[in-house]
Amino acid sequence: MNPTKNTADKIFLMRRIIGLELRLLRTEKKLTLSEAASQSGVSIKNIKLIESGKTFSLYQVAILSALYEHELRFELKKII
Repeated sequence: MNPTKNTADKIFLMRRIIGLELRLLRTEKKLTLSEAASQSGVSIKNIKLIESGKTFSLYQVAILSALYEHELRFELKKII
């Protein structure tokens, strides 16, 4: 299944927002990439990919959220 360009753009935007929020939480905790990787088991390379909105798994996001002491929630809403 190949998403349409519009759908792909929306998915990238959602990943980008999640990545930026995780970067903000990491920096608020005053953790370097190296420290976050060491404490979470997620590699520095993958944290960079996550924070840039490139790619990630739900598992990785859940691990980083827990490390940053935040609850992970997903909400499905109708797009207007």
